[in-house]
Amino acid sequence: MRRMTALVVLLCIALCCFAACAQQTTAAAPASKASDTSQYPKQMGQAKSTDTYTENKVTLWNEEAQRKFKCLEVIPKGLTDGEKVPMIVFVHGGNGDEKSLVDEPEALAADKIAGITFECGSCVVSGKNVSPADYTYRVSDLETVLAYVKSLPYVDADRLYLYGQSYGGLVVMAAAPRHNDDTAGMILESTGMNEDGGVIGNGDRPALKQYQLPEDWKGYILGYSHDVIICCSEGDAAAYANGQYTAELFSGRSNAATTFYSCPEGAHSFAMFSAEGKAITLDAMRDLVLQGNTK
Repeated sequence: MRRMTALVVLLCIALCCFAACAQQTTAAAPASKASDTSQYPKQMGQAKSTDTYTENKVTLWNEEAQRKFKCLEVIPKGLTDGEKVPMIVFVHGGNGDEKSLVDEPEALAADKIAGITFECGSCVVSGKNVSPADYTYRVSDLETVLAYVKSLPYVDADRLYLYGQSYGGLVVMAAAPRHNDDTAGMILESTGMNEDGGVIGNGDRPALKQYQLPEDWKGYILGYSHDVIICCSEGDAAAYANGQYTAELFSGRSNAATTFYSCPEGAHSFAMFSAEGKAITLDAMRDLVLQGNTK
């Protein structure tokens, strides 16, 4: 009987200790989350290396959207100590990921132009919707990337450029007027607003109000005070028409230049441009970034 009583007492003590440990573990959970987010930006190793660039994998944390996302950072090779180069931030279209536009910064690296691509929220990758959201969450992702590139020692903070492809172009136009003081130009590809601005649309999460376009969206986007280039394929009728309309809008500004580049044949997005269309687009970007002008 005494042995039985002793066993019961030991069992009770063990259960009490287990409960106490469980409470401590539960209480420590928030600290674990904080340590998880503090590790970002997180360098994830090298994706590729060639004679002209190093391509690094980076993961960033978007505090506003409460999500992490992948980036590819393309760094030109041969930079001297302290040398700073221009940077283009690439925003892909409705479907895609950080690899969707990486061909372009890879092609520009030989000209000592750096680039970064990233996986936007609310995109569809391999049939899976990533962080369903409306365009304001993509603007928030872009803000996170801009904060990151400004911290990079090799980036010339006076020569940051925004590049938006398809739906990414609408995101860039929504973000650009907030960055008159810290960007130098905007590149729009296979994209453009239509007359009622209805191409923006909404997603299935509440919008981040600080990034919503105002009712006078035309006046807002035309507040961007730097040069704009727009490249569209003649074989992409809807985007081509929207691109022409947007070029007309921006051409009404008196404080900056706007140029529309018509790329022969091809289809929607740089990847499906004709060889001539790709060359036109890359040359237009070089002219804007390296010469500081548009044709």
